[in-house]
Amino acid sequence: MKNHKKIFIINFILILVVLVSFEFICHYIYLKKYPIGKEFKISQLFQYYKPKVIDVNLFVYDFKSTKKRPIITMGCSFTEGVEGSNKTFAYELSRVTGRKTYNRGKSASGPTFILWQLEQKDFKKQIPDAEYVFYIFVTDHIYRIFRRITIYSNGTIYQPLYIERDGKVKEIKPYLKWLYPLYSVKLLHHELYMPFLKANNFQTYSIPVYMSMIKAMNDKIHGLYPNSKFVFIEYPVGNYKRLNAKQIQQIKDMGIIYFNVEDLIGKDFNQSKYQADEHWHPNYLAYQKMTEALVKKLNL
Repeated sequence: MKNHKKIFIINFILILVVLVSFEFICHYIYLKKYPIGKEFKISQLFQYYKPKVIDVNLFVYDFKSTKKRPIITMGCSFTEGVEGSNKTFAYELSRVTGRKTYNRGKSASGPTFILWQLEQKDFKKQIPDAEYVFYIFVTDHIYRIFRRITIYSNGTIYQPLYIERDGKVKEIKPYLKWLYPLYSVKLLHHELYMPFLKANNFQTYSIPVYMSMIKAMNDKIHGLYPNSKFVFIEYPVGNYKRLNAKQIQQIKDMGIIYFNVEDLIGKDFNQSKYQADEHWHPNYLAYQKMTEALVKKLNL
């Protein structure tokens, strides 16, 4: 009996040593490939970073030149803006229309985060009324709803994850949040899981889920503001596929107003004159052109 206990303890220690060693190696490799600072430092091997907390900055612009109802803008960094709070889509909408405008964009987020916001009890308190809710859609949002390892573990602001079950959109709780601080999980996520998603045409499988989420967003917006209008702006970037005619029609059939950014800026929307310095996000000129076109098309 004593020998069995001794063997068990030895095996347990050996397994623990192997796991710790594996984690240490993964930690080292990860920080070499994705350095936290400009240069790799040994001290980083002993640093574990807590998951980000879901938060959103509420920027309000109010030029008080009209009695028309307010506007809400939602989405990722394309909505939040990267050139400063006075060079955003929301700012330009308020400046031109005189309407009170709320910027609820959050960098690196997507429809999951919008749904989360719309479900918060204080959302209606913070924004009592709205006539228009604008959502700037970047194709990568479809990609983001399938970053399951990251989302399950509550490692980023992509929380919470919504999926479709029995025709309804339901939330998945972050049961594995304790895993994400492990660099072995981070490394496996970046090196194995993400390439697997790309190789297996994630858009084909995630589009139905995404469409369900858009419907849920539309329902929640009109539940909060019954006489409001939901405006969907597709902003294609990079090498991602655009929504096809069938998918666009699905969105329109929900009663959502659809625009492609080409309808607002022109076919040269992705040229450097409409891009911020890092040549990815829209700059203030792009927001100005978008607003100018929307004012005419929607009679804002």
